[in-house]
Amino acid sequence: MDRGPADPGPMDHLAILKPRYLDAILDGRKTIECRLMRNRVPPFGLVRPGDRIFLKDSGGPIRGVARAAAVRDLSGLTPASILDLEREFNGRVLGDAEFWRKKAGARYGTLIWLGGVSPWAGECRHGRRGARSAWIAGIRAGKARAATV
Repeated sequence: MDRGPADPGPMDHLAILKPRYLDAILDGRKTIECRLMRNRVPPFGLVRPGDRIFLKDSGGPIRGVARAAAVRDLSGLTPASILDLEREFNGRVLGDAEFWRKKAGARYGTLIWLGGVSPWAGECRHGRRGARSAWIAGIRAGKARAATV
């Protein structure tokens, strides 16, 4: 599942987000996307600095785009290390108490520092209608353009 060193160039990703988190990214309050999971599933091992991330409202359209400025994959997480992550990063992750409580049993995680965030008004095809994943890697952006605000 990991991208090997021979993988060429940046990759496009689609991140599905709750509206409150997407709004916080677009207005600059949320600067780190934090994905915590029990198993090694995307985006773990797939995102690299420079990758483009399309930001989709769960149940709605793609509303923004960002670049991965920095990425940190984590493994061997414990409830204590999740608490440490909350203390260190929640000012930029903006997870509520319920988020951190639900993620306390995670063993893997990916922190993505977001840069170059802008609204989006273009097409983006991921070819996975009805996909139940909250992260899709390797999408294609076509006729895409950043929205002017």
